[in-house]
Formats: sequence, C-alpha cells, structure tokens
Amino acid sequence: MSAKSSIWMFPAHSEVTLEEYWLYSMIIMERFNRSAREQFVIRQELAASTPLVKGNSSLDGRIHEWRSNLPGLTEETAHAFVQRSCEPALLGGYFDLPLPYSLLSEDESAEIWDWNDECTFSGHARDGWMIFRQRYPNAGPIISFSRIGFNRRRTQALLEVGVRAHWSVSGGSLLLLQNTDDGWKIDKRHGLWVS
Repeated sequence: MSAKSSIWMFPAHSEVTLEEYWLYSMIIMERFNRSAREQFVIRQELAASTPLVKGNSSLDGRIHEWRSNLPGLTEETAHAFVQRSCEPALLGGYFDLPLPYSLLSEDESAEIWDWNDECTFSGHARDGWMIFRQRYPNAGPIISFSRIGFNRRRTQALLEVGVRAHWSVSGGSLLLLQNTDDGWKIDKRHGLWVS
C-alpha cells in the first residue's frame, strides 16, 4: 500500500450507529414527511447505487464529478462514502420518527417484484406496485439509503438517498450534510438518476 492511499483508510464499522439513525430520521422528516402519509416504508438494506461506487468510470473521476456538483465536498468525505458504501449493513428499528415505519427486506421485495416472473411486471396479474400498495396502503414511496461517509472530524457527511413510488416514479440523489453549531443540516443535493 502506498503512503498516499493509506490516508483514505478509515476504520471499518459494519454496525449502523445511533448517530446514523438520527441522520436518516432527520432526512426522512425533512424530505418525506407529508401530512397525508400515515406510514414510512424504508428499505432495510443499506446500499448505494452500484454505478455510483463501482461504475465504469474511475473513482477519481466520480469523486471529481461529485465535488463539482456539491461545492464544499472534501475528498476525504467522498472517499469515506465510497469505503462505507462497500460495507454491507441492515437497518433495525432505531429510527426516531413521528409515524409508524416498516423495514422492507430484500426477501419481501423479491417476493413483491419477482423479476423472473412477468406476472409481477406493470399491468400484469400480480403487478408488484399493486401488491406493495395493498400491503402498505398508507405509505408513500420506498425510501432507501446508502451508508454514510463522514470526514474524520465528523463535520461533513455524504450519502445517497433514493425513492421508488411506482414503475416510472423514482429517483436518487447524493446529499451533502454539514455539522454546524446548530447541528447536522442538509447542505446540498445532487440529483443522480430519475425514472
């Protein structure tokens, strides 16, 4: 390992910390809390979009793009995000939210949207979104998160947030968070994908 690469090695923690749960809860409250909603559905697996952290372009190129679109994002925080995004983790029931929430497991998701069975596709007998709305009639979109990458001083953080609401209603963004005298705040957002 070269001396240069060692500065980006952060301790690996697969457990989700209470601080991370607090940040995920804050993001849900700021971005997804609507008066008509009676329940949140959150993807249990923490994962960034594969092209985001393992795409064909070079890591340096992706980080340069993120820093161009999120002024103030440090290289340290971007590298921490990539490293944390490679660590698998599952969310538990530690959110601080004013409404009930359900964690959507990969097994339940695969049951609802069986990509090997055309009957679960749009407009078919077992349309996945129709089944989802029957199971979760008072929920908004499915909210998904990546792991959170922090700088060493824990004054800046980067993560991906995604939403899926129907076959062609979904999107994902990078959020840059800053820890100020008033606490953690969403500082900037960079849209990554929309369908």
